[in-house]
Amino acid sequence: MRLTLSFLAGLVLGLASTLLHNAYQPLGLIVSVAGSSTALWMLGKHWGSRRYKFIALAGWLVVVFKASSLGTGGELLIEGNTTGVIFLVSGLILLIVVSAIPIPE
Repeated sequence: MRLTLSFLAGLVLGLASTLLHNAYQPLGLIVSVAGSSTALWMLGKHWGSRRYKFIALAGWLVVVFKASSLGTGGELLIEGNTTGVIFLVSGLILLIVVSAIPIPE
């Protein structure tokens, strides 16, 4: 159950950060990356295992990579502009680092 909930939390985090990253630049970008990493940290802290952080990261990656590829109508949610590239790179690096940090007792 925790595995499913952490994956769903990652999907929701990915959707929220995808929709927010391009709004009110640069504040939306900062809030989306910082909010995703904070929520991922809190999820691991709440359930007490890094495994759940990595599963939530997988859910985040599913949404973000799907949003950065072309849809059937040629639409993109994460464009290849400066904001989109910074969001992809900084979000991925920061979330991997947050997922790898051990949870203090």
